[in-house]
Order: sequence, then structure tokens, then C-alpha cells
Amino acid sequence: MILKLIVKDLKAYKKPILSILFIHMFFAGVFTFRYYPWNIYVMYGYLIISFVGAFIYFSEKKQNIETLTCSLPVTRSSIVAAKYLTSAIIAATGIILWFLNAYIFDLIYTDAVTDFYQITYPKVLFMALFFLSINMSIFLPAVFRLRLLGLILTYSISLTIAVLTIPLIFYPYKSSYIPHFAAEDFFLISVLSVIMIILPIISLLLSLRIYNRQDL
Repeated sequence: MILKLIVKDLKAYKKPILSILFIHMFFAGVFTFRYYPWNIYVMYGYLIISFVGAFIYFSEKKQNIETLTCSLPVTRSSIVAAKYLTSAIIAATGIILWFLNAYIFDLIYTDAVTDFYQITYPKVLFMALFFLSINMSIFLPAVFRLRLLGLILTYSISLTIAVLTIPLIFYPYKSSYIPHFAAEDFFLISVLSVIMIILPIISLLLSLRIYNRQDL
């Protein structure tokens, strides 16, 4: 049943989701990729993919699809779990398209400030997954409880985390920046990996608790 809910969400909103992604991918390629460092391109992608992941939930609220879904022979727990899995699928697809976009514009603009290979290193990919994990974990419980206000608060928190934490952890602005994992990174990566696993689980349990108590 969860699989059917995921397919329903993806089929219902694939056109607007892809439209939003491709519009911003074009803008990011023409302007961000060409004129700004790679970390700006990655951060921009992180914020856009997070926004696209939020699109389905608010579309359902606006069109009253959520009430119809709850009237079907499905549990609220299945609906919440489907939201998390759908968000994960959208995030993974968004990351792949964002990297493909960078590759295409790297071929088009030979004078671009960003080089495609700068965003393909393991540390950069890990960074993107880490912040998307944090955003999804904060976003879904917030919107289940606060709805539109939850979206505003989530993006304020996510942007703050991205802007403050990327320089502190990865130092991408330094000319001596090393994009590969080194032995001294083991402890930090281990801690962040544990957070990436535990935080979504806590978030899911919190969302289940909130959603099961709501009157739709």
C-alpha cells in the first residue's frame, strides 16, 4: 500500500516537480555554475531540491487531496511513511539531475568558475546528502504540525545551517581545500553518518505522532 501511495504522489505531481527542477537547473547553469564557486552551486541545488520535496505536501493541502487519501483503506502511518520515502526519491533524483546539469554546462562554458569535477568528489556528495537529510528531518514534522508556518521556519533553519555549517566543517573557500576524505576526517564523518541515520528515524516517529492526532 505504501508503494501505491508513493506512485500516486509521483504520478500526480511529476510535471510540476520536473518543471520547477528544470527551470532552476537552467538558471543555475547559466548564472550560478558559470560565475560562482562550486559550493554556491551545491548549496543552491540543496535548497531547490528541498523545496521540490515540500511541493507535494502543500499541493495536497491546497487541492484537498489529503482528505480523499485518508478516506481510502490506508492507515495514517502508511501515508506518513510514503511522504518520507517520496521525499527521499525526489531528493535522490534531484541530486542526479543537478550533477548531470553541471556536467552539461561544464561542456558548454569552458570559462566557468565552477568545474564539474569539483562537485563530484565524495566529500561534496556526502555534504549534499547530509544537509538534505537534516532538512527533510526538520521539514516534515514541522509542516505536519505548523503547515505553512512550518515551511517558513524550516527554510529559515535550513538556510542558516547550510550557510554556517558548510564553511565550518568543510572549508570549501580555502585554496588548500582537499575534496577527498582523509584519515583525520574519520571521526567527523562517522558522527555525521550516525546523525544522518538517527535523525530521519526520530523525525518519522515524531511525524507519526503528530499526524495521528490531527483532525483533517
